[in-house]
Amino acid sequence: MKAAIESALEHVHGVWRNRRVAVVAAWVAAAFFWLAILAWPNTYQANARVYVDTSTALRPLLQGLTVDEDIEARMNIVREQMLGPDKLDRVAQAAGFFDSTGDAKARAAILSKLRDAILIDTTLPTSARRDRAPTADRIFFISYGNSDRERALKVVDSVRLEVHSDGHPHR
Repeated sequence: MKAAIESALEHVHGVWRNRRVAVVAAWVAAAFFWLAILAWPNTYQANARVYVDTSTALRPLLQGLTVDEDIEARMNIVREQMLGPDKLDRVAQAAGFFDSTGDAKARAAILSKLRDAILIDTTLPTSARRDRAPTADRIFFISYGNSDRERALKVVDSVRLEVHSDGHPHR
């Protein structure tokens, strides 16, 4: 026990002798990390919730087909409908992603990047979770992040409006 106390006191005495070096090193590290934090770009996250009755939304797509009542498959179909090429193109135009000089290849790259950046997640409404009954109704969470706050809001709002413009989902 005595040896441990003597060793600890020796370390404290060594730190005290080199206190100026320790203070300078702490200030340099603090300045470096503050500069790194200030250089970090801002990211804004926009979110929306949309209630969708998937049985109504899918009726035109599935006319005349016998389809299994797999709710997850329905969710994937609706998700793909929400991010379809024509709708995604309108969302990108509304959010100002395209300039007048853009060619088809650049446009396709922007649409692909946008499709990957928009997150759509689903959950059952509270009433369905409480009843534990299978349902085709879901709440879709739409999320998108961008360094431009207005663009993030426009993308999520445009996706939400595209879903409602079909007339299938309910508010």
